[in-house]
Amino acid sequence: MYKFAGSVMKYLLILLLIITILPVAGQEKTTDHPVYFEPEVLFGRIVPNYLNYPKVGFRSGVALHIGSESKGKKWSSLYKYPVTGVSLLLSTTGNKSLYGYEFSLTPYIEFNPFNFLKKYKFRLNLGFSYFTTSHDDITNPANISIGSKLTWHFQALMYRNFYEAKKVDYRIGFGVLHSSNGHIQLPNFGLNSMVLSVSARVKPSRLPEEPTEEVQDRKRHYFMTVFTGLGVHELGPTLGADDKTKRPVNSLTISGGIIYRQFIRVRTGISYRYYQQFKNYIESNQLPGYIDRVTYYSSNVYLLLGAEFLIGHLAMNLEGGINLHKPFFNDFYTVFSHRGRTDYLLKKWFPASIGLNYYFVDPSKSPRSNVFLGATIRANFGQADFSDLVFGYTYTIK
Repeated sequence: MYKFAGSVMKYLLILLLIITILPVAGQEKTTDHPVYFEPEVLFGRIVPNYLNYPKVGFRSGVALHIGSESKGKKWSSLYKYPVTGVSLLLSTTGNKSLYGYEFSLTPYIEFNPFNFLKKYKFRLNLGFSYFTTSHDDITNPANISIGSKLTWHFQALMYRNFYEAKKVDYRIGFGVLHSSNGHIQLPNFGLNSMVLSVSARVKPSRLPEEPTEEVQDRKRHYFMTVFTGLGVHELGPTLGADDKTKRPVNSLTISGGIIYRQFIRVRTGISYRYYQQFKNYIESNQLPGYIDRVTYYSSNVYLLLGAEFLIGHLAMNLEGGINLHKPFFNDFYTVFSHRGRTDYLLKKWFPASIGLNYYFVDPSKSPRSNVFLGATIRANFGQADFSDLVFGYTYTIK
């Protein structure tokens, strides 16, 4: 308890020092693109997600968010004038010998999607974390949550101002943190945490009284997208790999859809994947009935339904679908998982994914052609399957 109190005081002193320095660092000025500096202190607990979870203490950390509210951008009104930026988080994990420390770097968007909660803001972060300690069969076998030092990192928090000054808004927050490597290296149960936070948004600049607003293209447009993906994962259940060799998952996706108000793309299409892990497992075990049709049983075809939310050059990509063909999953589930019929059916039929894309040409310029790079975590319903890098081309039909 004394260690926790000491940790609280240490982080509060750091926060107080930053809050004191930043408002004095520069004079207030008027701009269409005000930049905010927001130091934050977080405290919470890891939420156990499997039986016999090891003992953990309090999580604590300090974050710095650097964001901008750009009311002159075309996409601003569509997302109700959000703040976008980058977050840096340094935190303990409640058990230093097991998980070490976590350092995360994530782009974020903060907005208010609900009119009946006008005093609240919601912030979503998606990026990457680095853990100083991860699973090791010899030196750290008890850590089955974090299988690799580099992981995906996701945050979802809700904020409310409890005091507003001229140049600083003091805020309290509540939410969840999640880190996982997306099945790239097993074991990989992931790390889930519930946290409370205290932060101070420093406002060295302010918006003009009547900010300019660029007009969106509200005409209905259609688009086509083609992209290829190169994924990687290990074969086995969440608890550990059957084969620690990482092998690729190759994919090709063709889709098309409608552009809504220039910055939301809703699409449907078809995707093909080829799992080298399935091929290797079939050939290594000389499975009867499979060995003569290795390509067939190593393939996956599914129909997709996706949505992409564009903000500047970046876009958050969400995707679901239904599998038309994934025959080897039956054997994979029988060998590596035993969670019941409902769990099997959900994971067999419903793929899902979330990721970030970077467009080389700013979509606000309405280019007819554009190319993008992306990073995505793929899942069988809610369980990570693999992570991949994608390269794609999109064409707008005007």
